[in-house]
Amino acid sequence: MSNCIKIIDNNALEHNLKYIKNKLSPKTKLCAVVKDNAYGHGINNVIKTLLDYANYFAVASVDEGVKLRQLTTLPILVLGECEADKLDDITKNNLEVTVSNIETLDNIITSKIANIINVHLAIDSGMHRLGFYTKKDFNNAIKKIKKHPNIKLKGLFSHIGDATNQVRLQSQKETFDRYYQLLPNTMHPIIHIANSDTIHIDHTMHCDMVRVGINIYGYCMPELKPVMSIIAKLTNIIKLNQDDYVGYGSMHYIKKGTLVGVICIGYGQGYMRTNAQFGSVILNGKLCKIIANICMDMTLIDITNVKCKLGDYAVVMGKQGVHSIDANLLATFNKTIPYEILTNFDKIKNSILTHT
Repeated sequence: MSNCIKIIDNNALEHNLKYIKNKLSPKTKLCAVVKDNAYGHGINNVIKTLLDYANYFAVASVDEGVKLRQLTTLPILVLGECEADKLDDITKNNLEVTVSNIETLDNIITSKIANIINVHLAIDSGMHRLGFYTKKDFNNAIKKIKKHPNIKLKGLFSHIGDATNQVRLQSQKETFDRYYQLLPNTMHPIIHIANSDTIHIDHTMHCDMVRVGINIYGYCMPELKPVMSIIAKLTNIIKLNQDDYVGYGSMHYIKKGTLVGVICIGYGQGYMRTNAQFGSVILNGKLCKIIANICMDMTLIDITNVKCKLGDYAVVMGKQGVHSIDANLLATFNKTIPYEILTNFDKIKNSILTHT
């Protein structure tokens, strides 16, 4: 096996999808968000299971949509801004695109597209990232779409900034509803606003479709199971005497005899350097503390009290025995969020699919 491996648990993935689907009414579509290579899990690793549950897919860019189109015939929505120079790719691959301002819509119109292009109008309901922010611009967009025979309004959506803040959530809901009321009776787009957090907090916002990302991969709800694990091979063992330094710089000093293990993972594989301050890995059922600055492709750990040999694998993220290290814990060490932890590991290309 490779020195550093990503393990994808398809049973955990299926468990999460079943849990999510049970939250929805039979009429509500599930849009699986697979941007950034399925949050670092690898789209090829998860697509087969996703196809059994998803009705729609969402990606970040046209390039991602083109790659995904080779794997599915289901609708694919590009959440990032529509790129005028990618319209050929969009139409050839039947991608649906986000339009969040008049300029983008005008670019589509002036390109004189010969094929139907399905657009989803984004509404800035309060997150202030993307979307129409004035009713004047929104009404103008609707008029232009009605006049253009090759542009179809396929969806109307917004994005929730904080589902746990009830005041902000209600404000975004009311703002979005005001834009929805401006639609002419002849237009019936798919309405979608709920994300992973929102589907558990406010069922009234499920609408026609929900867009779910992080929940699919096992995070932000205690009932979900992490899908990804990371393991790294032990490739060297060094017996150090007391009063010696280890690793880059002179920050890590050995005060007593220590057995040091070297595992093949570092920031070059997405394992953040700040893990060295608090982090551990699991080797043969034992927690082993990181004892030096993390290198580009290697991490040094204390294996003094562990029975091990060269070629054994340490669990960098995952479960072994009574110990568990998940993306939430790594995010705490690194003062970030599990999303960043997961997508960082996209750098690891060697994967194993398992069924626990």
